[in-house]
Amino acid sequence: MDWQTAFAAILGLAMAALGWWARIMWDSIRSLQNEMTNFQQHVSETYIRRDDYRDDMVEIKSMLRQIFEMINNKADK
Repeated sequence: MDWQTAFAAILGLAMAALGWWARIMWDSIRSLQNEMTNFQQHVSETYIRRDDYRDDMVEIKSMLRQIFEMINNKADK
């Protein structure tokens, strides 16, 4: 076996290993993308958005201010 044949064989094995590794990485990335998509759907269905929370808190605080004003203005303190 001459050196060119040995080099071609080693290069072929290295390329096969690189292809196998690339395929594993590709499958892992696809799996992570699917998990992220599922997680994003779960989060959007389960948790409240920050701006919705802030709007609701403004409304609740204004109601509490009105209640405190009514209590403070009550005649029979």
